[in-house]
Amino acid sequence: MPKTDESEFREKARTWLTLARKNKWIVPKGIIAVFPCEACGSKLFIYDPVQCDKI
Repeated sequence: MPKTDESEFREKARTWLTLARKNKWIVPKGIIAVFPCEACGSKLFIYDPVQCDKI
């Protein structure tokens, strides 16, 4: 199998991602986010991302 360089790989990846979007092969099923938080026992305290001293 011939070795491919990075630019060839990136071009192939871009092509496959374009096809995946166009043909809806990959469909997101959720959203994820990161928040400042703290756990204490079974409680979870989620802080305001702007004012981290505010719950």
